Amino acid sequence: MAATIKFGHSGWRGTIAEEVTALKLYGLAVATAKHVTEDKAVGFTSDDYERLCRERKANHKNPLVVLGYDTRFLSESFARLASEALSSNAVMVKLSDQPAPTPAVACAVQDRAAVGGATITASEGEAQYSGFKWCPYWGGAAPEEVTMDIENRYSITASLAAKVNKDLSVLSQLVEKVDLRTPYFKRISSLLDIAALKKSGLKVGIDPLYGAASGYFRPLAEQLGLKALA
Repeated sequence: MAATIKFGHSGWRGTIAEEVTALKLYGLAVATAKHVTEDKAVGFTSDDYERLCRERKANHKNPLVVLGYDTRFLSESFARLASEALSSNAVMVKLSDQPAPTPAVACAVQDRAAVGGATITASEGEAQYSGFKWCPYWGGAAPEEVTMDIENRYSITASLAAKVNKDLSVLSQLVEKVDLRTPYFKRISSLLDIAALKKSGLKVGIDPLYGAASGYFRPLAEQLGLKALA
């Protein structure tokens, strides 16, 4: 396994089974667990994050990470593997119960006052790619200093990741499957004039191209009173 991983804009991606493998993703999730647990700038014990938790009245005993995945080959399996790596390092995981677009993960990070969120995705990349996208507790893009910290920790932990013993009793306590779609719809609806949309009679064409928005775009449009054409 390569000793280095290089993030682009908030994430790392590569060809499935060539660059993106189960072992690499496990090691990367371990590195991310170390980042959120130990980093003093934006991690679980950082001043700004602790202030946010006080404001939101969130009392997390362990770091909390939201984890989603797209519809690409092996994405769900990679997400389960990442949840094992995170929880094996005392990180609580809220794992999406279905494929979810990255904005839904970011929304859940904010709603739950999580220390961060990860999505198994290659964003706009072609179908043969997968990857790992990270957003810190504010729900936005991870700055370079954050991704560099995760990269550096990966270079240290990668060789040890395969030796981690998975305690299934710990996993059952720290990993929970959750619905990300309902709160995401609620957040979007709060920003719109629902009455005006329902009166508009608008018809919208929808083609999610088999992406993670497949289970989101049309149901939301219909919930808003629009006629969805697909």
